[in-house]
Amino acid sequence: MRTSLRVLVPGALAILLASCSGEPSESDIANALQKAMNAEREQLEALGAGLMGKSAPNPMSGMLDIRISDVEKIGCQESGKNSYSCDVRYKVSGGLAGSDGRSMSAPVRMISASEGWVVSGN
Repeated sequence: MRTSLRVLVPGALAILLASCSGEPSESDIANALQKAMNAEREQLEALGAGLMGKSAPNPMSGMLDIRISDVEKIGCQESGKNSYSCDVRYKVSGGLAGSDGRSMSAPVRMISASEGWVVSGN
């Protein structure tokens, strides 16, 4: 029993420490990028509805349907309390990017907020 505890306890501690590394995971970044893109779309749709009326079709609606995929976290560095600057590669498709999409690389500032990881605008 003691031998199994000597193996299990350090393994469990290693898993706990790895999960508390602090920086966002690839899935955290992917979710935050898509949420930010959806929020931008909602703001632009509301602006269009305000300018043209709610019942009028929004000519920009097709351009606003943008999806983020194939997110690859290259690396992150701490950039303040609860924030990281992450170099990321991802694919943008839909809207002006077209159905085939295009690959992009960009630094993304991530902040750990009460609702989870979010993309910071600055």
